[in-house]
Amino acid sequence: MELLNVRPATLYPRVSESIDDIILFVKDLIDSGHAYESGGSVYFKTDSYEKYGSLSGRKPEDMKSSDGKYTDDKKNISDFALWKKDEKFGWKSPWGTGRPGWHIECSAISRKFLGEQFDIHGGGLDLIFPHHENEAAQSEALTGRNPVNFWVHNGMVNLKGDKMAKSTGNFFLLKDLLQNFNAEIVRMYLLTTGYRQVLNFDSAELSDTKKAFNKLCEFKKELYQIAGKPTLDAVDIDRENFAVPAAITEELNNDLNTSAAIGEVFKTVNALTEKMFKDSFSPENPLPENFSPEDIKEGLGAIYVMENLMGIDLNIKHDIDRDRVEKLLEERRCLREDKKYMEADRIRERLLQEGIQIKDTPAGVKWFKK
Repeated sequence: MELLNVRPATLYPRVSESIDDIILFVKDLIDSGHAYESGGSVYFKTDSYEKYGSLSGRKPEDMKSSDGKYTDDKKNISDFALWKKDEKFGWKSPWGTGRPGWHIECSAISRKFLGEQFDIHGGGLDLIFPHHENEAAQSEALTGRNPVNFWVHNGMVNLKGDKMAKSTGNFFLLKDLLQNFNAEIVRMYLLTTGYRQVLNFDSAELSDTKKAFNKLCEFKKELYQIAGKPTLDAVDIDRENFAVPAAITEELNNDLNTSAAIGEVFKTVNALTEKMFKDSFSPENPLPENFSPEDIKEGLGAIYVMENLMGIDLNIKHDIDRDRVEKLLEERRCLREDKKYMEADRIRERLLQEGIQIKDTPAGVKWFKK
């Protein structure tokens, strides 16, 4: 995830650290008449919440909770568990020893750290029902407020025509994919499909994305030369010096349509590339004829979108000699075993100068291109 430039969350709360908050949430639902205790478990009364089914678009009579062995204790087959009796692995509660239901965990923890109402709740399309439907119901039933302003549901990744799933063996690991493709290329490939759409993974399309990525890198290099930029580092310029084409912004504002936005980026890049090479230019005459300062701003705007909004570093990476790196790491390991730490550190420094980061972990040495 770090290689793909996915930023970590601010907080990773554990359910086990919020048991008291969950118990209080359940107790308040009982007190307000939206839940009931039965046989040491507690269930949410779906018929007490008139909007039940509105998120998923299902009718109440078509919705059944899949609580298995707890079904006999329910008053209604669509009621779902808030607290499950569990004398072996549970926590003490007013209803006996038990553990939280799946849905109440998220509602209680969200309320604890984000308040009664927050902007965005993410998750896969397969979570709309029952998980998110039940989350929304129990939260609004308790607080009287719609808990989430925007439910953002992402599509699944399909492989060989079926959803990727560990249980069926129809999957591959990201680390294996990154052995053959640059992380920026993988990220760009993922963004060429709208986040709500199903992504049918195809390695041939990844190869096409690689060509497109290299084209953007070359465009950035040429544009920087024309604009007199001294380096090829990620764009870090005043907003006055670049202009994001309106068509790109419109697509991003349209439910984060990254696929169409990247398409608009290439329209801009193709048009500017044609103007860029239509006439010759030189250091003495840095701007090609018909290539204006406004064109430079638009080009920098397209680069800004790809780097600063899409999170894709448009600098061509040289292929890594993995065998050489592994050989150096093995040499470093032997030096450390012999307690020759200064020599081992020199290998680390040499690799670091080449942009290769080393991490010593309990599972062994991990390395990646910075």
